[in-house]
Amino acid sequence: MARWSPALDARDLPFRAALQSASGLPCFIDNDANLVAMAELYFGEGKGIEDFLVVTVEAGVGLGIVLGGRIYRGTRGCGAEFGHMKVQIDGALCRCGQRGCLEAYVADYALLREAALRPGTQQQPPPARAAATARAFPADRTSAVPGKPVPALCLLFRIRTARKPSRQPSGAAPA
Repeated sequence: MARWSPALDARDLPFRAALQSASGLPCFIDNDANLVAMAELYFGEGKGIEDFLVVTVEAGVGLGIVLGGRIYRGTRGCGAEFGHMKVQIDGALCRCGQRGCLEAYVADYALLREAALRPGTQQQPPPARAAATARAFPADRTSAVPGKPVPALCLLFRIRTARKPSRQPSGAAPA
């Protein structure tokens, strides 16, 4: 079930079932940051590491969490919507419809918006794309004008989970 995506107009779409039906193959759908974390866990820098975080910055800001060698999804399956952490009250417009999300300042569309607002910007986007973006992100201090795509950024942080020390009676020798 695709709960929400800025690329889709509707919510709670049976995307997996539609893909399986169309392809005749088993399909697996997950959040992009979780999939990057899984790839790192099985094939990349996370191989052999039990606990780590993967931060992705591209069309949004994602966080894949691996704890105990497994993807952490939280109680509702949306455990790490890191890009929607509020960093500025009444700040820049995010694609989720709220204002002040981290993503609205560091995702590709935000960086392109900021670059386009700089004096002396020479590169202009195709008119149709600029018009569509202007409708999606109305002109104000947070207007967006896309240009060239921004390369994805992926960071992996190894974390150490706190382990409780074994309790021994005061003055007892370790076993």
